[in-house]
Formats: sequence, structure tokens, C-alpha cells
Amino acid sequence: MHDFGQVLGCGAHLIELRRTRSGPYRVEQAWTLEALAEALQARTSSQPERKS
Repeated sequence: MHDFGQVLGCGAHLIELRRTRSGPYRVEQAWTLEALAEALQARTSSQPERKS
């Protein structure tokens, strides 16, 4: 943003930045925290208990 401010001859700042892609991963493929928690809960409840 500093570069834009310099080109425009005024100050500039960034309010928000959102990454929509990182390598082969896209934001549309991202899990919500709720979906991740449900998947982890389902996984742990389907595994047999370990005996110590």
C-alpha cells in the first residue's frame, strides 16, 4: 500500500487483506471451524478406545 500512496502522492493504508489462494489451495476449498470440529469429533468417536 505504501507504493500506491507514493504513486498517488498521498498516504495509503490497508484495512483488510484476505488470501484467496495459496499454491494449489483455494479459499473455496477451506473448511469452516464448525465443519472441522464435526469431522474431528466423528473421527475420534469412530475409533476404538485405547487400553492402557
